[in-house]
Amino acid sequence: MSSVPNLTVKLVTQWGKFEAEHPNATLEEFYRFQLYQLKNARTKKSTLPDKNIIQEPRIRIGILLSRISKLMTFFMEMAMEKIPLRQFEEFLILTSINHLGEPKKTEVIHHIMMELTTGLNLIKQLENQGLLTEYNDPEDKRSRRLKLTNKGKKILEKCYLHFGSANTELFRVMPDQDVELAIQLLSGVEIQASKDWEKQRKKRKTQLN
Repeated sequence: MSSVPNLTVKLVTQWGKFEAEHPNATLEEFYRFQLYQLKNARTKKSTLPDKNIIQEPRIRIGILLSRISKLMTFFMEMAMEKIPLRQFEEFLILTSINHLGEPKKTEVIHHIMMELTTGLNLIKQLENQGLLTEYNDPEDKRSRRLKLTNKGKKILEKCYLHFGSANTELFRVMPDQDVELAIQLLSGVEIQASKDWEKQRKKRKTQLN
C-alpha cells in the first residue's frame, strides 16, 4: 500500500511537467502522451543517435524530423511517377492556390517558402501547361491573381489521391489518436518558425536593398 502514494506523486509530477510545456493540453492528451512513451520504450531501437551521445531532446527531435522529411520525399517521388507533374514543387503551387483562394503570385510563393525567381518560373510553366490562369484583380488593376483551370483541378485531385496514399503508408505505424496528438504538439512549432522565417526574409530583403 505504501507504493500507492508514491505512484500518485509521480503521476501528479508528470502531469505538472506536461501541463507546463503544453498549457492548453487536456487530460486525454496527457494520457495519450504517457501511453505513447510507454509504447515507445517497448519498441525496437530507434535509428536516432543514442541519448548518451546527444542528450538535448530538441536536437534529437530535429534529427528525427529531418529523417522523416527525407523519407517522405522518397515516398512522394514514388507517387510522382503516377502524376503528370514534373516536380513536387508544382504540386505545392497548385495546392496553395486552391487553399489560399485565387491569390497573388507573391502570396503563393511566400506561402510555400520558395525563392521568388524559382516560384515565378514554376508558375509560368504551370500556366503554359494549362493548369492555372491569371486574371486582373478587379479591386486592384495593378495586381493579377491566379486560379486553377479545370485541368489543374483534376490533376490536383489526382495528387491528393496518390500523395495521401504515400502519407498513409509513411505513418501507418501510428494510431489516429497519436497522429492527432503529434499534429497538436508540432503546430505551435510550425506557427512560430513561420513567423521567424518571415521576419528573417523581410530583414534580408531590406539589407539587399
